[in-house]
Amino acid sequence: MKHIENSLSGPGIFTRSVPGLGDFSLSPFNLEQDCHDLHRWVNHERAKYWQMLNTSVDDVKKAYDELINSRHTDVFTGYFNGKKSFLLERYYPGLTSLKEHFEVQDSDMGMHVLVAPPERRIPSFTRHIFTTILDFLFSEERIQRVVVEPDVRNKKIHRLNKRAGFVYQKQISLPEKDAYLAFCSREHYISARSGIPD
Repeated sequence: MKHIENSLSGPGIFTRSVPGLGDFSLSPFNLEQDCHDLHRWVNHERAKYWQMLNTSVDDVKKAYDELINSRHTDVFTGYFNGKKSFLLERYYPGLTSLKEHFEVQDSDMGMHVLVAPPERRIPSFTRHIFTTILDFLFSEERIQRVVVEPDVRNKKIHRLNKRAGFVYQKQISLPEKDAYLAFCSREHYISARSGIPD
């Protein structure tokens, strides 16, 4: 995979540079510094499937304090050219209710992605965020398959997932939603990645 650069400088622990566009990077979520931005994002109508509309800053801080201290999820803030622009939750499906719906492998990793409300339109911006996140996840050699469980009503995310290489398997019922279970193997991602311009 091209344009993967690990960096400990700047805001990111992982950086992907896109020629002609800029740098996308990831950094561990900081509860004190990032919660106000996240609160604004999750209360935007486009984030309704995140299920945090009409929450307060304290609600968001409490929820993410619990998530960060859980055994199953890591949270990262995503930046575009140094500006906070997206959120990644990386989780271990074998430690969640998903384990009831498929045979979890040690090489599996789950992801949730939230993109900030755009200030201006950038062509293929969300697709580049997906590419950055999947490059990051697959940069760990142990990971051979990424798992997602998007809300069945979220048609936009289904299109993005499929373009990134996810294969939809079945519909499942989770405590918080009806979802599709989908997988993206390393091989499927490399194949899909070859069709994404840098």
